[in-house]
Amino acid sequence: MMFDPWLTGPAFARGWWLLHEPPSDAMDRLSQADLIYISHMHSDHLSYPTLKHLSKRCPDIPIYVGDTSRPVFWYLEKSGVNLTNINVVPFGVWQNVDEHLRFMILMDGVHPEMDTCLIVEYKGHMILNTVDCTRPNNGRLPHGVDLMMSDFAGGASGFPMTFHGGKYTAEIFKYKSWIQYYYNWAGFKGYNLVIRVIETDDDFKPLKGGYEYLVDFLDLSFPDVRPERDHAYEEIKNRVNVMRHVVLNGGLWDDLYIGFNNRMSRDPDVYHHK
Repeated sequence: MMFDPWLTGPAFARGWWLLHEPPSDAMDRLSQADLIYISHMHSDHLSYPTLKHLSKRCPDIPIYVGDTSRPVFWYLEKSGVNLTNINVVPFGVWQNVDEHLRFMILMDGVHPEMDTCLIVEYKGHMILNTVDCTRPNNGRLPHGVDLMMSDFAGGASGFPMTFHGGKYTAEIFKYKSWIQYYYNWAGFKGYNLVIRVIETDDDFKPLKGGYEYLVDFLDLSFPDVRPERDHAYEEIKNRVNVMRHVVLNGGLWDDLYIGFNNRMSRDPDVYHHK
């Protein structure tokens, strides 16, 4: 049983890379697994470059994910990866593999729409893998755990994002109307938050020809100046190549902030989660 295999390629729009090269037989061993558990959609856990190699060898390998409201494999069709045996299972239900092995997927209490964790029971021994969960199973943890696997530190990267070939100069970005189209497509509104987005170079310096604009998420408008009402405010400097890559591919903003590809300041200094 393999967990979140990442054997090749980058993550978070090339903001993260593997620190060490996997063993030469790593893909062979992955191909021989009885099943794979993918905890959530972030690209350091759901590695499409890895799964692309795997799908060429065994497209029907059993893959299990939790029934999250934001589907783990939301990008599968667009990725072009051919996997034919993906199983979405309910939370809190034992999945029996054989007489010795069973597992149960649990949701996170902080990000239940996305994050999951795992209990594995093998020959009477209990293993708890909390993965990236902030509050696994909303704090209701199993008793009698023999081994706990957890994250030990936040992400780090010494490899800033770069794209070559001018991908961010696509025709759509010649017209400022892409901004309204994009945020309307994203559909987030009804929240008293105003953001100022500034496109920058790779060093977060002003960029000639880059866009700077305001978005008011209360009514999803695009004002020229900040509104006079009380509101939360964030100023976000995004590397232009990553921002436009995310827009063109319908990606997640996780590639920006987890991939160390933007800088943010906020007033008040609070975490917004809706």
